[in-house]
Amino acid sequence: MWTADYIGWPFAEGGRSRAGIDCLGLYLLLNRERLGSTLPDLACTRAQAVRRRLVDAERAHWQAVDPVRIREGDLILMQAAGHLAHVGYAVDAVWMLHIEDDLGSRMARHGEHPIVSRIEGIYRYAA
Repeated sequence: MWTADYIGWPFAEGGRSRAGIDCLGLYLLLNRERLGSTLPDLACTRAQAVRRRLVDAERAHWQAVDPVRIREGDLILMQAAGHLAHVGYAVDAVWMLHIEDDLGSRMARHGEHPIVSRIEGIYRYAA
């Protein structure tokens, strides 16, 4: 499966390359490489995003997606440390790619525990 090339990358806060990447960086890179779509980069750390309430500020650019209509490239918005501050890239109706501080990039089933309890919503870029 194509996802094997994106598994095991190291985490780096604010990172935007295979040498070190954060969750938004991984999402943006996958959109560019897989779908040919260049989305705006908020270029900030997780703490900065929370402080500036970027999820709320950017919400107008995203359309909520019914989980039964999820497709590759949809953004899975999740809680991290009590804040909406983590994203995953939907691979399909079952799997997502994401990365967190202490773990490299990896696949996870977005409909199963513990991921499903962290999901706020699924979104598609609409701007």
